[in-house]
Amino acid sequence: QYFENNLRLGEVGLRYDFSFAQAGVSARQINKETTFVQYARGSLINDGQTDFHKADNRTNVGRAGISVVAFIDMNANGIRDAGEPKANGLNVRSNGGRIERSEKDTIIHILGLEPYVKYFLELDEGSFDNISWRVDNKSIAVITDANMLKLIEIPVQVKGEAAGSVSLETNGVKSGLSRIIVNFYNSANSLAGRALTEEDGYFSYFGFAPGSYYARVDTSQLRKLKMTSSPDSLPFSIMTNMEGDYIEGLDFTLKKIVLPKDTVVVT
Repeated sequence: QYFENNLRLGEVGLRYDFSFAQAGVSARQINKETTFVQYARGSLINDGQTDFHKADNRTNVGRAGISVVAFIDMNANGIRDAGEPKANGLNVRSNGGRIERSEKDTIIHILGLEPYVKYFLELDEGSFDNISWRVDNKSIAVITDANMLKLIEIPVQVKGEAAGSVSLETNGVKSGLSRIIVNFYNSANSLAGRALTEEDGYFSYFGFAPGSYYARVDTSQLRKLKMTSSPDSLPFSIMTNMEGDYIEGLDFTLKKIVLPKDTVVVT
């Protein structure tokens, strides 16, 4: 209470913060006149693209947001086609707004953003339910629009793995050979990956998209070592499935090139 020039004033108020709205009531008395005030504020977010409906205790009029949907890109075309399921477990970091996750449909919503501003999203693929799921672009820039949630679909590639061994055969005895380069090529004969054998000759490479490939011991290294490889190459295919494909048995045998004693090598 305050007393000044015969003015008597008193005020008391109470505010409730719910998840869906803010509400409050206050009473003010000035001399013998009493005033009661009640208020409620909040907003309703409705996104038809992701079927997202939310009552928020913050005002969202004029604000912006982002909806992030990760999906399994079964045919590796970068576009979400009919029948391609959502991928659960993606972690997203943003340089603004607040992140809300839906356990029901795995969609991530970033709310409370300034409109017409560029935001950067960092994607963490290490949180996926399956280690075979990978995201090609780990960072995305998004410019928001006022009064809407911009839909960003993240294609998730299901990668496959191929493994085998390289052995050196000497007098009919095979032993694993280390530090041998094995190259992998796709159906267009473009280099798709490269592996280096371990001490026992074992090698593996992870990161194949579904498709046809073949493995071959590096020919330049073979020439330097004066060796031949049997077989020359091994074809294999990575199948499309949710868990990721695994190919094994890509085994190569190397032999030293033995030249006759009277052979003259011109270099």
